[in-house]
Amino acid sequence: MKRFSPDIPHLYTRGKNFVFRLVIPAHLLGLAGKAEFKVSLKTKDHLTALRKYDEVD
Repeated sequence: MKRFSPDIPHLYTRGKNFVFRLVIPAHLLGLAGKAEFKVSLKTKDHLTALRKYDEVD
């Protein structure tokens, strides 16, 4: 997974698709039950990804 832009936190590309990825802090792992939260934005277009990113963030 590769970060899309250093200016936009949590937005990554996986292959050609965009993904929202948030690392869970260590002190909250017990509550979250996992180390990271990932959601596919189900798009390859960066403008659509930015719109969907605002909905998830």
